[in-house]
Amino acid sequence: MMNNADRPPIIFLLALPKSGSTWLCYMLADIPGFLLYSGYDPTGITQRHDIFSEYFDSVPRNQYAVIRLHTRYSESNVRVVKGKKIRIVLMWRDLRDVVVSRYFWVKTLRDNPFYQLYHDCSIEEGIMYSAKYVFKRYVPWVRKWKDYAEKHPDNFMFVTYEGLKENPYQVIRSVLDFYEIEISPEKIKNVVRNYDRIQIKKKIPTFRKGDIGDWRNFFSEDHIEEFKRNAGDILVELGYERHLDW
Repeated sequence: MMNNADRPPIIFLLALPKSGSTWLCYMLADIPGFLLYSGYDPTGITQRHDIFSEYFDSVPRNQYAVIRLHTRYSESNVRVVKGKKIRIVLMWRDLRDVVVSRYFWVKTLRDNPFYQLYHDCSIEEGIMYSAKYVFKRYVPWVRKWKDYAEKHPDNFMFVTYEGLKENPYQVIRSVLDFYEIEISPEKIKNVVRNYDRIQIKKKIPTFRKGDIGDWRNFFSEDHIEEFKRNAGDILVELGYERHLDW
C-alpha cells in the first residue's frame, strides 16, 4: 500500500562501500512494485559521491524506487536530502571486514588505480594499503553521517551488514516499516529465499564470501595495531568492540 497519494516514498540506502548494500537493495527491488533506480545523472555527479536535487525528480511515480549511493557527507548533500524530505537508511559494516573485502574487490578491477599495486605487493602489504584507504575515506564517512543522523533520528535508521546477515527478513521488514510501507510477510520471505547464499553469488558478481569476522584470517599484529591507532575508537562507538584491548 502506498502511503503517499502523489508519489510513493523513495527508499534511499546510503551505504558504506563493501557493506552488503548491493544485497539489501537487490532484495528490496525484488519486491513486487519496487524498482532499483539508478537515477538521471548525465554528468556523473553521483559517481563522485555527491547528489543534486534533480536526481530525485526523475524517480518514477508509480513504483517504490530503491536508490543506493555512497554519497559523502557535506553541507550541500545534506541540503539536497533535507530539501527533498528524503528519509535515509544508513548502512555500514565492521570496518575490519571492509578492509579485507575491499582488498579482494580491488584486485578484480583492472581500471581501479590500486589494481596494479595490490597485485604487485604481498597480501600483508595489500591489506595494509587497504586499511590506510579505509582510515582516510571510510572512517570519516561513517563518523560524519552517524553524527548527523543521531541529531535527526526521525529521518534516519541504521542497518548493519551483520544484522542483515543474521536476519535478512527482519531487516527488510524494519526498512519497510521505517517508510510506512505495508507488504505481506510472505512476499518478504519469498525475496529472502531468492537470495540465499547460493543465489547471492549468482546474482551479485561482487559477492565474495560475506563472512562476518573474516578479517581474523588476514590481519597480522601490525594490522591490528595500526587499526587500533587509527580506527579503534569508531569500532567501540559502533559496538564492534567493547574496548581497545582486542
